[in-house]
Amino acid sequence: MKCIRCAIEFSDNEVIKTESGKHIKASCPKCGNYIKFIQQTEPSGDDVMPFGKYKGKTASWITESDPEYALWGAENLKGRYQKAFKKCLKI
Repeated sequence: MKCIRCAIEFSDNEVIKTESGKHIKASCPKCGNYIKFIQQTEPSGDDVMPFGKYKGKTASWITESDPEYALWGAENLKGRYQKAFKKCLKI
């Protein structure tokens, strides 16, 4: 990893890790600058959509209520929510 602020390079083992909800905040070991969030838990049907027409609904609820939307999410979304829909659809 490389810090944008102080320009040092460091390994994943050197990063400062702080728990923050479902993620772990990774910060620069030299200046403390935020680098990125690291996923802490595996995606599941309990993941709540933070955007779109089903904002606030879980992936499992969406899959039961609108399987076509869940399939669209499994094919078009990226990251955690794509994985949650794939898990609910068992694909």
